[in-house]
Amino acid sequence: MEKAQYAIMRFAKYKGPEIGNIEAHNERTKEKYASNPDVDTSRSKYNFHLVKPPGKYRAESERQIAAAGCRTRKDSIRMIETLFTASPEFFKGKKRAEIRVFFEEALHFLEQHQSKETIISAVVHMDEKTPHMHLCFVPLTEDGRLSAKDIMGNKKKLTWWQDEFWKHMVKKFPDLERGESASLTGRDHIPPRVFKEMTRLTKQKSKLEDLLTGINPFNAKSRAEEICKILDSYIPSVEKMDTLLRKYGVAFTKTASENKKLKTKNAELEESLASAQKVSTTGASASIGWWKCAGASRSFIAGSRVIMTLYNCMLPIVGARKASSSNPFSKSAGMSCCLYLRIVRLFLIESIICFWFLV
Repeated sequence: MEKAQYAIMRFAKYKGPEIGNIEAHNERTKEKYASNPDVDTSRSKYNFHLVKPPGKYRAESERQIAAAGCRTRKDSIRMIETLFTASPEFFKGKKRAEIRVFFEEALHFLEQHQSKETIISAVVHMDEKTPHMHLCFVPLTEDGRLSAKDIMGNKKKLTWWQDEFWKHMVKKFPDLERGESASLTGRDHIPPRVFKEMTRLTKQKSKLEDLLTGINPFNAKSRAEEICKILDSYIPSVEKMDTLLRKYGVAFTKTASENKKLKTKNAELEESLASAQKVSTTGASASIGWWKCAGASRSFIAGSRVIMTLYNCMLPIVGARKASSSNPFSKSAGMSCCLYLRIVRLFLIESIICFWFLV
């Protein structure tokens, strides 16, 4: 299965003296970076700015704070640095122009929630293992106060930032995921990578069906070998998919349960018909999401039972390969034919069971 691709955003607060060190790293003013061996200075020429700093970071932050008429203390937060990036898998195979679009979208996101004028610098580093952007801004609020607390907030506000960032980025990059467990976020969808894996497994199952349909005494040995090769990867993948779908099933069940409680409460309060219909629609959507997931899970479980049965039946055929003669109607060929009939019979029974689960 493809690895998850996460959109990543992190905040860091700086009070004063350390701002110079942050600038030295971000703007690549050093010749060597002993503390960060990932920096490849031969590739630093590929770094680029989306917002160029007008001067020194500390001087610019002090200028903005003074212009806003804010008083500061020794421990006042004078600058916030935001790191934007994504999982390494997201950037694989992407050209420089495509990578630039990603970080431009990240910049647009921050500009929706923070004044452009407060941004000191936004520089993208291409000279480390994974492309990332350092965006530094002065934590000035809309009403002109210096307050990192109001901007970053508590744990709840930080979760809100992560949710909003993902919602913004996924519009243009649908493969990106939120970065938290579905059981925590309670989301009502399955990521694209999971659907892709389900599609791949479905294709493998179809191929197995085609191979089994065409078995006869003449090709039983070669078909058995090919089937066993597919099963080696198919069975572990099905088990992994079943575990994954169960994880998402927890979130869907929780959502459906919450919606059911809301519907009951609304009935007790005798709300208007329109309101009740709206809640009912919400509950139905969550339930449908869960049953789609559960149906897919049952389908793959039933499918794995089919393939495991076929696998056990095919083992004697593989063992009979050495004993078979060139005569297609020899004893081993006759045994293969009998096994073929057993396989077809079991396959038909399991297919009916599989169809019942899907319906």
